[in-house]
Amino acid sequence: MSVLRTVLIVFSAFLFTQNLIAQEVETPFRVGSELYTVAAHITVISGEELEKASSVIEALKGIPGVQVRSYADNGVNTIVDLGGFGETGNLNVVLLVDGIPQNTPDLAGIIWTDLPPVSSIERIEILKGQGGVLYGDHTTGGVVNVITKNRTGLSSSALSIIPRVEIQSFGYKRGEVTVSKQFDEFFFGLTHSERKQDGYRENGGDRGQDTQLNLGMGNPNKGFSVSLKLGRNDDEYGLPGTLSQEDLDAGRSPRETNEPENRATRNSTQATLVTTYSFNSNQQIKVNVSVKERDSFLHYDWGSGFVTDFDYSDKTQSVSPQYHIVQRVLGLENSITIGADFLNTDRSVQENGTLEPMDFSRKEKGTFVSNSIQVMPNVFLNLGLRRSQVRYNFKDETVQHDLSAGNVGVAFRFKPQSRLYLAYDRSFRTPVSDELTTVEFNPETYEVSTSINQSLKPQITKTLQLGLQHQISRELSAGVMIFQIKNENELFFDPINGFSNRNRDNTTRQGITIEAAARILNERLNLWGNTTLMRARLGADASDPFEGNQIPGATLRSANAGMNLQATKSLLLSAVTHWRGKYTSFSDWGNTLPEAPNYLVVDLGTTWKARNWLIMRGGIDNLFNRRNTDFTFYGNQQYPSTGRRFRLQFETPVHRH
Repeated sequence: MSVLRTVLIVFSAFLFTQNLIAQEVETPFRVGSELYTVAAHITVISGEELEKASSVIEALKGIPGVQVRSYADNGVNTIVDLGGFGETGNLNVVLLVDGIPQNTPDLAGIIWTDLPPVSSIERIEILKGQGGVLYGDHTTGGVVNVITKNRTGLSSSALSIIPRVEIQSFGYKRGEVTVSKQFDEFFFGLTHSERKQDGYRENGGDRGQDTQLNLGMGNPNKGFSVSLKLGRNDDEYGLPGTLSQEDLDAGRSPRETNEPENRATRNSTQATLVTTYSFNSNQQIKVNVSVKERDSFLHYDWGSGFVTDFDYSDKTQSVSPQYHIVQRVLGLENSITIGADFLNTDRSVQENGTLEPMDFSRKEKGTFVSNSIQVMPNVFLNLGLRRSQVRYNFKDETVQHDLSAGNVGVAFRFKPQSRLYLAYDRSFRTPVSDELTTVEFNPETYEVSTSINQSLKPQITKTLQLGLQHQISRELSAGVMIFQIKNENELFFDPINGFSNRNRDNTTRQGITIEAAARILNERLNLWGNTTLMRARLGADASDPFEGNQIPGATLRSANAGMNLQATKSLLLSAVTHWRGKYTSFSDWGNTLPEAPNYLVVDLGTTWKARNWLIMRGGIDNLFNRRNTDFTFYGNQQYPSTGRRFRLQFETPVHRH
């Protein structure tokens, strides 16, 4: 068995291709730009690769240095950590859909299933260690930008109908249909999917449906264009909770639960209108307007007859105008983007368990300027500055922060497919509503009250990156990035001292990411691999008894490796392996508990195409049925991860003229 695992580590596969530095990306400058002009680490996952991976969460697992952790196998409660932030990973990354922020104003941070159906996504761009200038709050770890399809890719007047059916282990069933049509200047696409699963664990199932409608007219790069995107997501899911190590040592199955009645529902609707006018190839005005409503309900049984229900809704509006111009200044070509962002979220709490309902609003506004200067034919200087204001309005109190972000970087394209970059970024994260709220319990009267913690400060993150991406030969490419992340007033929850949120100063992460890829056998066999090594420590603080300890939840060593083999013209074979090193349990500031063990997971996959009328995908996830956990908490509690899973998907595209 160990020999087979070793072979799979070396010759295994994942479902996204390696970056070509000549490709166009949008996230670093909020306009389409060639990757070689960007002084940052960025990865692109195509829509085709997404469909093979079955979900956004699964696709993100192979990105260098990215940790994906799910509370349950239904994927609803997931943390995506881009920079070794551990349990606050979702609070240190911004999720965008077509450039519109999707973060929630509370500890959830991001709802990773509240996204358009995978088949309606054109690509995903992951920008690590940058984003504060262009996207504001919570970009301290980076940005994940989900870009949906604007055009069908078909010839004019072609009608496309693509039904899909997917089944998996543990009672998973999903049906989906996509209908799209494209004319010369008009296009539309409609995708609807429904799913249901029992789940790997008891009370770990969910059911949901997603709908995405895209309408558009014109070409964004020529004259006037407009697109309207409407989305609806509905989820109903169980919350299986944790098991203790004592439970597992006593012989209990990791599929069992101690919380069979806990459940939640979430419904959201979003409308986004994007209007673009291009004066010419060098000047463009763009305005994004978005409205989103999300209703959430949580039923939680704490035991001993103590049951709470949380029922609340969020209404979010955002407006983001920007102007882009390419112009020569002092003989140098400048690509300048100037813009503003206005974001408002109103939360209405209908029921809040034993606490008095606390309505609030969150307002964020910011202005920015970003410039990429071509100082030499193959040398590009990236500069940016942002000023922002974030304000929470509670019933009787207001919390306001005025902040700034900036970045400077240099990218050098020393070969057509090779680049070197050096970048510095300053970004910020403000406390979310749950962090600002302090709950106090009076043991004499049994009264529970809340107050606002005005002493919490915003987190300031300074990131330094030095990276190289090199095409060694036609068949072989490699890359390396050295990074350092320093935080002032990093925001953490401390269950040991006061059971409250606090700032910790001078926390640091330092590390290196190494990547390599090879295309051999006339490019029929693609091999790739990456590894990240990190040091994550609490800084020097005389008032902190945990000075110098490892940051809880930060995985210090990880690796991914992959292989795609085009066995025949119709048959693609693939495999993937993810290795995760040990980490300190969440909230274990004293580093007193045993570290969570490392683990290796191997997935196999295949894609078979029968000409143009049938596509079949199948696979086995967690081939060796390894028991592992991505979540281990202070108190020796853990969320067991999913066991071996079989999956099969059928797609029957129909194109009519």
